[in-house]
Amino acid sequence: MGVVLILFLIAPFSASSATVLIETRVAQTAETMELAQRMRVVSVETGLMDSLFDHGHIFFNVYTHTEMPAKRVLDQATLNYAAEERAEFLLILMPNKLGVEWRLYAVLRKKLLIRSFSALKKTNPDLEPQDRWLALGGLMAEDIIKELR
Repeated sequence: MGVVLILFLIAPFSASSATVLIETRVAQTAETMELAQRMRVVSVETGLMDSLFDHGHIFFNVYTHTEMPAKRVLDQATLNYAAEERAEFLLILMPNKLGVEWRLYAVLRKKLLIRSFSALKKTNPDLEPQDRWLALGGLMAEDIIKELR
């Protein structure tokens, strides 16, 4: 009886869960990144991942070091890696001081679903910087989760 109840409780999540590879593009390696930039990247990812997890989605992430993160388009190697790992979606994050540019792709169809910029100014300016970036990740997740259904 307990097993049936557990299956009943997790069924809504498993029926609508998606697997997402999150690629964060950064201009510097973790070793050379300024503390403020590292906090920005980690906090926005944490806010995003917390929301994805709370909605029953599965995710894993990779970092890509690139000199011009916002200029690069879809990297075929990253898309292939997402497909090999059976991710349904590829989410590319390109954070900067003003917010995060992001793109969501359907992996199998190799199709861009949404391209957006989430501005930090949409968060409460009275929050501490780390909390603002966490909140921004949560705001981004709201838009992304709509596309995962």
